[in-house]
Amino acid sequence: MTAIAFHPSISKKVIFGGDTSGEMGIWSVDDDSDSQAEITHVKYHGSNIPRILIREQKPKEIITCSYDGSIRMLDLDKNVSNSLLEFDNEYGGAASFSDMHFLDSNVVAFSTMEGELGTFDTREPNKPRSEINVLRLHDKKITNFGVNPKMTQQLVSASLDRTLKIWDLRKVGKSSWSQNEKATSPHCLGSYKSRLSISAADWNNSGDIVCNGYDNTINIFQLGDTSNLKPDHVFEPISEEAEEGDIPVNLKPQATMTHNCQSGRWVTVLKARWQTNPQDGVEKCVIANMKKAMDIFDRNGNQLAHLDDESMSAVPAVACFHPTQNWIAGGNSSGKTFLFY
Repeated sequence: MTAIAFHPSISKKVIFGGDTSGEMGIWSVDDDSDSQAEITHVKYHGSNIPRILIREQKPKEIITCSYDGSIRMLDLDKNVSNSLLEFDNEYGGAASFSDMHFLDSNVVAFSTMEGELGTFDTREPNKPRSEINVLRLHDKKITNFGVNPKMTQQLVSASLDRTLKIWDLRKVGKSSWSQNEKATSPHCLGSYKSRLSISAADWNNSGDIVCNGYDNTINIFQLGDTSNLKPDHVFEPISEEAEEGDIPVNLKPQATMTHNCQSGRWVTVLKARWQTNPQDGVEKCVIANMKKAMDIFDRNGNQLAHLDDESMSAVPAVACFHPTQNWIAGGNSSGKTFLFY
């Protein structure tokens, strides 16, 4: 399994999971029954599905992106799938999407394996690359990115180039640091350099960013209130000048936890993810454990739980919280899904 998501409803536990073949499974769990959950399989992508999105405003629409260069929407009522975007890379081939998020109820931001970020409006017809606002965030693969819930024009990106960077989309200019001479980028508020590639970055409501990567650490950056920052803000202090032009290295984690993130060839890359809007008010993130379990940490790096079960015979590499409830789902490489609640 390569992606997993809860439906935002709290009346019934519905889980969506995507895999490397482009198929999506839908599990409907009945609390009052011991029987196996109802499962539906849908295949409308030709490759890996890295992200599944469901908006509270339109809970019947399931939006997925894929390595095949497409973003599609499945209407659960009509049982119909429509293409929202077919995106090419700069060389004319299909771009591979690595992540996507909503910036508002209609506008989607997406990242690619080529280090680019684009945005489009789901209400508009499918547009070609020439009509899409495309910005460069890295010269290597963007593994994952997160959006600031308090200011959705700010986002954080993680990359194969071993950096985490925070961007402000309100100010855009020439990418002085990029090897692509024609590239444009948002203003960079700051960055963090890791010893090895960074696999994930996510942003919560308290202004905390969590990231993890192949250096076997989970890092939490507590930025505080970022809702009123100016578009040209730069975090202080600057610890060193980055090799990439005028991008400063100025982010230092407030909490660092040791965690085995060496997932290898046959296990989906581990990625820490915050709970979106915790009903209990406790900011917490979940990440899979290579010992066939899932771990939960709070914003200060304290471990709150270690979830395992004898039935988990493989690493539940893809893990997530329900947006508001303390329900956790994890999926493994064989497509098996585990629910804790």
